[in-house]
Amino acid sequence: AHRDGVLRYRQFLHYAEGSMMPPLLVLLVVNRIPLLGKTAAKRIQPMIDVHLDYVEAELSSRPWFAGDTITGADIMMSFPLEAARSRAGLDG
Repeated sequence: AHRDGVLRYRQFLHYAEGSMMPPLLVLLVVNRIPLLGKTAAKRIQPMIDVHLDYVEAELSSRPWFAGDTITGADIMMSFPLEAARSRAGLDG
């Protein structure tokens, strides 16, 4: 069980910046482009939704990303989740 927590810790530590943050950053940029930005945002949002669904499924089985206690992975994941909350449809 400890090994699983260590693996999840490493996974989410890197997932935050390497997988989840890039489409959020692209969304931030395209939303500032007049006209074509809205079209591009409509194509990016489904990618972000896949990430949000994945994160929700992962957290449905445990209180924190790596297991039963807060770790650096939770801190790292807070950044893309806050970005998603403010500009990509994550609420609550």
